[in-house]
Order: sequence, then C-alpha cells, then structure tokens
Amino acid sequence: MHLQLVTPFPAIAMRHLVLFVLLLSFAGGCSKKKPEPVPEPEPETKADPVETLAKDRAYWFKGLNSKDAKVRQDAADELTAWVATDPDTVDTLIGLLKDRTTTGAGKTLPNRFNSTRELAVDILNRGGPKGQAALKDRGFAILREGLNDPDAAIREHTLHTIGTLGSMAKPLSPDVLKLCTNPDPNIHRVAFDTLRAIGGAEPLDITNMLTSKRHDIVRLAAEQLSSFSKVPEEAVPNLIVGLKDKSPAIRTPCAAALATIGPKAAPALDALIKAINETYPKEVDPMANAPELSADAAYWSALTAIGEPAVAPTAGLLKHTNPYVRTYAAQTLGEIGEPSKVAADKLKAALKDDYGNVAIEAACTLCRIGEGKDDAVELVKKAMDAPNTIAQTAIEAIPRMGDAGKSLIPVALEKLKSENPYARYAAVGVVGTLEPAEAAKYVPELAKLATDNGAGAGTPELERRGAREIRLRVAAVLIKLGPLASPAAEAIGKAIPNEGDSGLRDQFIEVLVSMGEGAKPAFPALLTIAADPSTQPDRRAHLFDVLTIIAPGSKEVSGILLKAAGETGSPVRFVAITKMAKFDPMPPEVLAKLVEMATTDRATNVRAAALRALASAGVRAKPVKADIEKIASGSIPEFALTAKVTLAGIDGNLASVAGDVRTALTDKNAQVRLAAVDALFLIGPEASDVPTLQKLLMERGDSTKEAAAKCVGRLGPAGKDAVPQLVRLLDDRDGNVRIAAANALGDIGPAAKDAVEKLKAMRGMGKRNESSDPTAGPAAGVALTKIVVKEKK
Repeated sequence: MHLQLVTPFPAIAMRHLVLFVLLLSFAGGCSKKKPEPVPEPEPETKADPVETLAKDRAYWFKGLNSKDAKVRQDAADELTAWVATDPDTVDTLIGLLKDRTTTGAGKTLPNRFNSTRELAVDILNRGGPKGQAALKDRGFAILREGLNDPDAAIREHTLHTIGTLGSMAKPLSPDVLKLCTNPDPNIHRVAFDTLRAIGGAEPLDITNMLTSKRHDIVRLAAEQLSSFSKVPEEAVPNLIVGLKDKSPAIRTPCAAALATIGPKAAPALDALIKAINETYPKEVDPMANAPELSADAAYWSALTAIGEPAVAPTAGLLKHTNPYVRTYAAQTLGEIGEPSKVAADKLKAALKDDYGNVAIEAACTLCRIGEGKDDAVELVKKAMDAPNTIAQTAIEAIPRMGDAGKSLIPVALEKLKSENPYARYAAVGVVGTLEPAEAAKYVPELAKLATDNGAGAGTPELERRGAREIRLRVAAVLIKLGPLASPAAEAIGKAIPNEGDSGLRDQFIEVLVSMGEGAKPAFPALLTIAADPSTQPDRRAHLFDVLTIIAPGSKEVSGILLKAAGETGSPVRFVAITKMAKFDPMPPEVLAKLVEMATTDRATNVRAAALRALASAGVRAKPVKADIEKIASGSIPEFALTAKVTLAGIDGNLASVAGDVRTALTDKNAQVRLAAVDALFLIGPEASDVPTLQKLLMERGDSTKEAAAKCVGRLGPAGKDAVPQLVRLLDDRDGNVRIAAANALGDIGPAAKDAVEKLKAMRGMGKRNESSDPTAGPAAGVALTKIVVKEKK
C-alpha cells in the first residue's frame, strides 16, 4: 500500500521540509553510515482494455432492461454509437433479435418500443452501414424465423419491427405477404401496415386477396391498392369482384386501380356503372348542398382512363335521375375528349337540363369537342348572372371551355363587383389564372375584397362562411402575385388588426411576407402587433419575418427583436434570436446581444440558438470575430463546433469546416450531433449525407430530429430514402418535429407518395376517420399539394 502524506497548509509543509533537510545535514556530519536506500515504488497495475470494454458494454446492455425510459434511451443511444466500432456489440444485438420479450398481443404502438427485438433492430439500423449490413446478412434470417414463430404475439411484434426498417426490409416482403391472410386480426392488420412501409408486394398478389372470405382482409387489401401507381391487366377480374362489394371503402380503391390500367380495363365497365348506380341515390333534395366528389371521383377517373369504350355507358348516365350523376357524366365525357363527339346530341339536349350544373358541364364538354360552341358559350354567359351558386359554377367552368371560353374572361372579371358573393368568390379565382402582369391590374379590387363581409349569401351563417372563403381566396391570389400585390399592402395592413379569424390573419401576414419590401405601407400596423407580448407566439413569429424583410435596417424592428429575445420562457425568444441574423448590415447592439447570450445565458439552448444565429449571419458577424474565436477555443464541444462554423462563414469559406461538421454528425455527444446537423443545413447537405440523416431522424432529441428533417427537405427528391423515417415522425409528440417532417416530405415530392395517407389523416381527410392535427395539419396540406398530382374531376 502506498501512503500519501497530505498537508493542508503549504506554509507548515515548507517549514517541516526545511527542518528535515537540516537534520539530514547534521546527521551526515556525525556519522559515516550511509542512509537506507529508498525502495522503488511498485508499478501500478493497468486495467485490461478488453476487460474494461466488456464491462462498459455490459453496463449499457443492462440499461436496455431498465424500467426507467430515460435510462433505456440513453443506453440505446450509447450502443448506437458503439455499433460502428465494436463487433461484439453488433453480435449481442443480433442475438437480441431472438429475444421473446414483447408488450403482448395487440400492443404494437408507434413512438415506443414494443419488444426487445424492435429495440435491437432500431439500434442496429441507427448504427449506420455496419449495423445495417449485419441486419441484412444475419438479422433478416432471424426475423424471418420470428414471422413463423408458433406464438402469435411474436409474429405480430416481428412484423411491426420489420415495418420500422422501411424499404431496407423489402427482401422480407414475400414472408410478410403470407401473414396478410392470417386469420388473427392483430397479425394481418400489422402485416398490411408493414407491407405498406417496406414495399415489394406485387399488385396482383394484393388484388388476389379481394376474393377472400374475410371481409376485413378484403378491406385492408383494397386500402393497399393506393400504393401502386400501375396495376396489371391481369388484375381486372379481381378488381371487378371488389367493385361488387357493398362497402364504398372497397369499391372506390378498386375503381382507382382500374384507372391505372387504362383502356384494357374495359371489361369492368358494367361493374363500374353498377357501382355508380349503387353509390348515388336515385333522387336528391334540391335544397341540399352538393355532395363532395371525394373518393367517388375514382369511378369517374376510371371511366376517363378507359376512354372511348366508356363513352356510350357514360353518355347513358346523362339520363340518370340524380343530377349530380348527370353532372359528372357530362364532365367525364369532356375529359375523354374527341371520342365523345358521338354523344354530341345527348350533350346538346343536356343544355336544357333543369339543373344548372348539368347544363354548364354539358356546355363545357361541347366546347371541348368542338360541337355547338355558340349555344354553349351563350348559356355559360347567362349563367354568370344567376343570383346563386350557379354563377360560381359558370365562372369556374370557363378555363375548361378552352379557346371558346376566352371571350367570357372579361365578363367574369366584372363580377369582382357583383352583389352575388358566389360570383365574387369565383371572379377572384379567375384573377389567379391570369398572367401575373395582367392579374396585377386587379389588385386594387382584390384589396377591397380583403374585408368582404359575404353580403348577399342569404343567412347570416352563409354570409359569414362566404366572407371567409372570399378573403381566403383573395389572400391566396395575392400570395401568388408576390411583389406585384404591393398596391394592396396598406389595405391588408389595416385588415389584420380587425380580422377575427386567426387563420385568415396568418394568411394576410403571409401576403405581406410575399410582397417583400413592397409591404412597407403596412409597417406601422405590423409593428404594433409584433410588439404586443399578448399576440399569439406563432403569429408574432410570422410578423418578425415580415418586419425583417420590409425594414431590415429599422431600429424599431431591432428593438422589438431584442426585447423579445429577453422574454424568458416564451417560445418567441428563439424566433427573435433566429430573425436577428436576417439584418444586413447587423446592428452593433444586435451583435452584442447575440454574443452576450452565446456566452453568458444560463439556458444552454439559448446559448446554442445565439451561436446558430451568428453562424447564419456569416460575414456580417465579422465585428465580433474575436469573441467567437474565444468560444471556438473553449472546452464545450458543441459550442466550439458552431463557433468554428461561424468563423468559416465570416471568412466566406464554409467548405473549410464541412469535414469537421460531417464527422461530428456521428459524435457520441448528443449536443454535438445537434450542433453538427444545424451546421450541415448552413453548409448544404448532400445526397451522401442521407444515411447519416436517417439515423439522426430517429434520435431522441426533438431539436435534432427537426434539424435533420430540414436537411433532408433541402435535398428535395434526393432525400427519398429517408421517407420511412419522416413518415414515422408525423406521429412525433413534438409539433415542430411533425411540421418539419411534413415540410420535408413535400419537398421530396412525388417520391414521398408513401406518406400520402398519413398526411391526409393529419388534414382530417384519412380513410379511417383520424382526427386532424391542428399544429402540423397546414404543413401536411401543403405537402400533399407537392406530392400528389391532383386527379381531374
């Protein structure tokens, strides 16, 4: 044992040392005896690195079994980092794929781990190339065994686990497909969900299930049809079986599948017409609102796709007793086009239909096929003077009339001043179809309609709803015009404080954002709203956007942002910090505030946000370069990384830190990974970053997931491999994460079609009546417009 002498007071120690030396000197003078040699200390035993590694590994694996969710997550995150460098960790995780622990039958829930094997798969998948290679080489065989386990719960949870892998697990799709017809509802339900997530199923295999005696399996198979962009001709007999089902939820997907087949789906015409007759009642209440076409559009799309063979049976529907069927039949003949000339006489007869919608659609189709255009144009012109919704129908029909309808555009634009709110609404839409320079001429009229009260709609409720729809459409058209809409800035600025509908207020703010510097006339009104802490945080955030655009050098704006940045506990604090980076040039007081927050704020996330703002400012942050250099040389790695990125931006050479940033994306420190993915967005992600971003999308930290989603979105279609992870984030508990995921899916575009059903559900448009997402629903709606090519009615 080695004893260490500890002396608490240095002065006493020195005194004793001097006395000791003197005594030694004295002893040396009185005796020739040599002092005893001091024995060499025994060398300390070094720990065996292999043994230490094994102990650490065992510690983290033990954490996976903890009842504490945080401990489990920390252990999972740590082992994820080990996968890349420790083969024994990979082997142990592969072994856990055989673990039979689950939460039980019927308990496969999103956003939580439901079995040990699911947790092990998640760690391997997030562990990067080595973990994914191990899954493919050894893990898939074990999972395949799980799909055949005699225990139903094991099969169910194995299916769910496979689904979390997305397209990577496509080789397992034949095995998953077999369980889609399993009699256990828990199993076949999860099997269909998994198949949708991993892909790989053949359309014919799915349509074969439409003949099952289990109606729930038939329904799930029908839902699966939406994932196929093309269905083979051989599937027509099975689809005919589906069309004969009593449930519209089965009939309409089958009709949509027929539309992908085209003319070769003609054998299904009789079944299609029968399905239409069963879907629509023979008689309707003339006072009732028109039904939404929605899913029923699939029938008419199928008839359009079949084309010429569908003309005769579709023309026969012009005699149907339901006016909506007659309307859609006339419209469908127009979509079929030239082959519909043989039905010209029936269409001319439909011009005299008692229902205006039928007559207008017949007129459109006649114009499109070049038959009886004069009578058709005159009918639509007269219909625009109707005192009800017929005027709206007539005006909105003009674009579908082709060249024959161009003479009606000036007449329609006059309806911006109409006493009929339906006509005003439709006329605003016509402005949106004009070339920008031509549409700009009508901006003053649109500005007046920004405060439309819906007068003339009938009841107070109809007037309220009508006014809202008109103002929303005005906002949409003005946003589309951007800077050309600047003459409306003052009117929009005055409308915002008095607008009682929060959604409309946000839209009007977006109008001003789109105008850029042209929104200056609205500056005083916006400044007042933005300075008010009682204004809703998300609205203030939008206002900060506008103000930094229209008055980037304004002391009033910088004053508002500086004040908001000091609002402890308010979500707008972070928005204000971000917007400070927009100033060009950067006011000295703003730079000083950002440096102060980056170095002294008690909240770590505030310090990180301030540093990110400085990084975004780039060369504009040069006056505080010395302060940033101190942070870059500091001991806190995440702050040092962001500071280095800021310095590179100041020097105009972000590429110089790209290597450090990409290395930090896989750092063991979660805060460093967050700083790195934030920096990657500034540097510019590349397609080669997608695998790493996929891992970051599955992290625990909300900010990391949000930043990773933004990076993927910036890649556009090149980020398509991350679609499964992004779809999973649409169920995330954090609203900002869901918004970022939805935005990214929209930026990826049509390649993100697997997300369509979930995005529809977020908008309240899902097949299973899911409730909408009030936070991320609007972002989901925008994403849908980018992903889905809208079908023509």
